Amino acid sequence: MAKKSRLSLAFKVLREEGWLAEMRLPCCQSCAWSSMPFEHERGPFKGQEVDLQKVIFMHGQSYAWYVRDYDANLHHGGNVKNLKRAVEILEDHGLEIFWNGRGDSSISAYDREAYELKLAASSSVTGN
Repeated sequence: MAKKSRLSLAFKVLREEGWLAEMRLPCCQSCAWSSMPFEHERGPFKGQEVDLQKVIFMHGQSYAWYVRDYDANLHHGGNVKNLKRAVEILEDHGLEIFWNGRGDSSISAYDREAYELKLAASSSVTGN
């Protein structure tokens, strides 16, 4: 079984705190928001109404970038107080956060260690 990413482990904690935290919603931000479920579909809040101020996700395009570069562009519901808690959880899981602290901008969560391991593995395969 593959090791869970730091981001997926952080998202699990967020879900335990009532967030809708998804790694791969439909293609783009507009489609992702339009497909947002009204109720939690898994976790301890399953069946309860989603609080749109406690939403954090990647859509298909940002997920593809994350898989390539381990740099997640996270979209969210915009509540700064809630987002500060989300950032704390992401940082607790070893992710480097780049965010201006405003509710109208996305959060970048970078897994430097995973990216460096990927580069090292690639170098050993190619002999560089």
